[in-house]
Amino acid sequence: MKNNLLSEKLVYTGDTRTPTHLHLVRYTPDEVHEYTADSLPPIEPQFSEKGMIWLQVHGLKETETVRQVCDRFGIDFLVMQDILNADHPTKVEEHERYMLVVAKFFRGGEEMQVCLVQGADFVLSFIESESPLFDDIPQAIRNNVLKFRSRPSDYLLSVLLNSITANYATLISKLDGDLDDLETGLLSTTDCRDTGGQIQELRHRYLQLKQAALPLRDQYAKLLHSDSALLHKNVRPFFNDVNDHLQYVVQQIDLCRETLSSLVDLYISNNDLQRINEQLAGLNSQISEANEVKEEYIGIFLTMCSEYIDKIIDSRRHVRRLLRDGRVDELRKEYSPTDGDSRELEEFYRNFDTTFLQLYPTFIEDFNSLLDKEARIEPKKGELLTTELRIFALIRLGINDSSKIAALLRYSVSTIYNYRSKIKGHTLVSRDNFEERI
Repeated sequence: MKNNLLSEKLVYTGDTRTPTHLHLVRYTPDEVHEYTADSLPPIEPQFSEKGMIWLQVHGLKETETVRQVCDRFGIDFLVMQDILNADHPTKVEEHERYMLVVAKFFRGGEEMQVCLVQGADFVLSFIESESPLFDDIPQAIRNNVLKFRSRPSDYLLSVLLNSITANYATLISKLDGDLDDLETGLLSTTDCRDTGGQIQELRHRYLQLKQAALPLRDQYAKLLHSDSALLHKNVRPFFNDVNDHLQYVVQQIDLCRETLSSLVDLYISNNDLQRINEQLAGLNSQISEANEVKEEYIGIFLTMCSEYIDKIIDSRRHVRRLLRDGRVDELRKEYSPTDGDSRELEEFYRNFDTTFLQLYPTFIEDFNSLLDKEARIEPKKGELLTTELRIFALIRLGINDSSKIAALLRYSVSTIYNYRSKIKGHTLVSRDNFEERI
């Protein structure tokens, strides 16, 4: 930021490209005259005529026109700089021959600046571009509403300030309605996918209004307590009325703050509830899957038990028959250690593997996705599961104890431990949660 006290050059700091043009309303108790011009000279003779002057300057691009207007009404150079500074803070400033008000208002969601300069027989308003902010005031002057044309310049100032306050009131009412709608939506659903963005947008609007209205409320006290001869006693009730409207706006802004805070809490609660619901849905799915696994394995277990009972009964009959016939040597030979035990174990493995892969058809693919490429396991032709895969299949079923796994698969506990450690040495994920991922 450059030192403005070291230059006599006027610079408009805003980015609005509206060409500078003037709207003049000169009025007396008996008549109203209105003029428009692109520069000061065509309308300057009107300033010497009898009556109150309200000169609107729209567009601050031509700073020389702004300088001419200000020079004509005795406005000093520092105030000219304030007028052309589009980001100037809100303020009320009392000068010897005029009052200055710098304030913010909104047009279509865009914040804009307005500067009002009130003298004994004139009011100047400077706005960066065309705006409907004061559009209803010329008609009130024409119609002489509340004896408008018979009142001093500070009455016009109060009316202009009331229009600014009405601009805030309209926006705060809209914001309050939008907050209520959002609250209703949050209370009726837990789906908050779009709500975060809506809250941010409403918060932005709230902050804009707060940053415009609160400073004006604070600065406005200078007008209420001023003893300037420019502010007449009989006009003070109108300034008090504007103050009431401004206080109402500030109160509504505070209520919106509380509503926003409640909405954020509700949004967070809904997010938590949505997350809990998703977790519950996941748990229900797991429980459903576990129940299916249990039902499947119970059916297989009962079938296997029935088959083994039939085998035992047939075996007993066969033994009794051999004993009855005195064929003891044949019986001894038949039940001596042979590869029969291996066949029984292989049949057990085959039944387990078939059943498990029916329940978890993508297990091998999922398991290998957690391992280094070179450590991935592919069963041989005719083989369903390898020993390593079978160990982790049991872990997938919730059997984590190595001694239980060893007993089921007919291996030693150390062998099971070694298999588990070897696999975990090639995992792509943390060793600590590898088995949880299984």
